[in-house]
Amino acid sequence: MSLRLSTEFRPAKLEDVKINNNTLRLGQIFVLKSSVNGKFTGGLMVVNRSINILQINTWFKNHQIYVPVSYFENTLKIENNV
Repeated sequence: MSLRLSTEFRPAKLEDVKINNNTLRLGQIFVLKSSVNGKFTGGLMVVNRSINILQINTWFKNHQIYVPVSYFENTLKIENNV
């Protein structure tokens, strides 16, 4: 039996991939968008200790990193109009 799941992705914000200037957000899942053809390449990737921080910076500056939209980002926002 197989199961197909889907999720939404959005362009990464700096806080999605870094905790501060020197610390990556380990465990963050992301996908890469090709700077050549605009298509998503490969599969899911994970920020881990062996990932090249300079490469992450390059991908981020080129707007290539996309992260899953969290449940809380999809919730309805209600504003009180006073």
